[in-house]
Parts: sequence; C-alpha cells; structure tokens
Amino acid sequence: GIARMHCLMAKGDGLYAAAEKKGYSIEFNPDKDYRMNFTDELALTEGDPAGTVTLTFQLSNSHKKSIFTYNAETGLYAFSQYGKDMVDGNNDLPVTFRNLFFLFANTWTDANGYHVSNLIGSGDGWFACDGYIIPIIWNRESDTEPFSFTLADGTPLIQGVGNSYIAIAPTQSSLEAE
Repeated sequence: GIARMHCLMAKGDGLYAAAEKKGYSIEFNPDKDYRMNFTDELALTEGDPAGTVTLTFQLSNSHKKSIFTYNAETGLYAFSQYGKDMVDGNNDLPVTFRNLFFLFANTWTDANGYHVSNLIGSGDGWFACDGYIIPIIWNRESDTEPFSFTLADGTPLIQGVGNSYIAIAPTQSSLEAE
C-alpha cells in the first residue's frame, strides 16, 4: 500500500546473499577507483556550524522537511521528519548517520506522478559531518558510473567512516544549518 519511492531500502546480511546470487563480486578491488575517500579521524574541523540541519524538499506545490540533529557525544546526526523521530523498526533505536549528503538536481514529475531527477553531469550540494557543513560539487558521468564529490576548488571530499544519508533534492529546495 506504499508507493515504490518510499520502499527502497536494503538490509545488511541480505545484501551479500543477493549479490552472490546475482553473481556480483563482493570483494574489494584495490585497483578500482571507487571515488570515495574516508578517514577515521574528524572529517570536518571547519565550515559552518551544523548542530541542526533542515532540508525542505520543494517540488511544484509539494514540500517535506527533514531535520538532522547532531549529537556531539556520539558524533552522529539523528533524523526526523513529519514531526517524528525516525527509529529503526528492528530495535526502536534512533536512525543516525555520520555523513549527510544533500545533492541538488534538476527534478520533475513524470506522467505517472513519480519524481524523477537528472543525476548525470554535475551539481551543487552540501556535506555535513562532525558538526560542520560545507558546500560540495557532485559529479557523475553516466548512469553506470559512481558519484564523485569534491570541494569547490576541486579537492576530493573526505568523509568520515560510518553510515551516510544521501538526499537528492530538487534544485528549488532549501537547506538551513545552525
């Protein structure tokens, strides 16, 4: 009873089994450029303060707010929307993230009423981690290539080791950090 765009999720152990069943390699290839750079240390030590980040998705006459609140003790952002904290249905713990990606892309509603975004090319975005937020640029050469993320000067983005939330928002959406 829920539309497809609200049902896309993946769960731990099942991912490996599904990949093996389809014949996908699950081994790390040291020769492949995954275009991601990670650190165990603080990924961001400067930028704008991001104790609370609010993304308002805006498309035509519809909008939705997602709020992320940083906890300095855990180093993670808790997620809420529709006035409710999001919790893991398996254990009722808050859904939290170390890295927040906010990618802005040209988005429209197709003939079936689905929101569609153009994710080929490049666009502006924001990255929040460790209580700070900075502007980034995303780039993707084709629908079979991975995303790459850089700072405005072209320096590759370094993100913290941990889980990530990636929002693809219409370009008319707004982001506030405080």
